[in-house]
Amino acid sequence: MTIQNAQLVLPELQLALENLGGTVNLSNGQANVDLRGTMGGGAITVSGPVGLSAPFNADLATNISNVRVERPGLFSSVLNGTVNVNGPITGGGVVSGTVGLS
Repeated sequence: MTIQNAQLVLPELQLALENLGGTVNLSNGQANVDLRGTMGGGAITVSGPVGLSAPFNADLATNISNVRVERPGLFSSVLNGTVNVNGPITGGGVVSGTVGLS
């Protein structure tokens, strides 16, 4: 499946991932994800496999590059880093990584 020019909006967080595009290929009982988008003038990519049956084992890598997040009058920061999701996403998986704020 190919995704082009999609948008993911999180209204409660006042965030939107725009220009979302890439592929999700289904094979051998898993979805192989390769997606990228823009947010706050920067880029976010997500790639890796996710199992299509319980416990939905994942090996996802997310890269965050120069993403500005701000709340006027409260804070403004630029995010850079990586977040990984490994193992079963229904419970017992591990979320790891480092995200720097500047």
